[in-house]
Amino acid sequence: MCDPVECIKDLIGNPLFKEHIVYVPSQAYQDEAGSQRLIDDMWMADWWWDKQVSSILSLNKRNGFTFTSERTA
Repeated sequence: MCDPVECIKDLIGNPLFKEHIVYVPSQAYQDEAGSQRLIDDMWMADWWWDKQVSSILSLNKRNGFTFTSERTA
């Protein structure tokens, strides 16, 4: 049986997957006005954005960092 943490370390550290691993959420739009969201991967959905931003804000509060962004969390 494999250790899941070691499997994840191997996947993240493998240079063959460098271009295929996404670490940050992103948002894309089908129009210039930004009124039609494009969601075709899990890192483009609201769930990932909400989890990522809430994690960053939580770390900032614990460590005393300042979080700045054009989008409010």
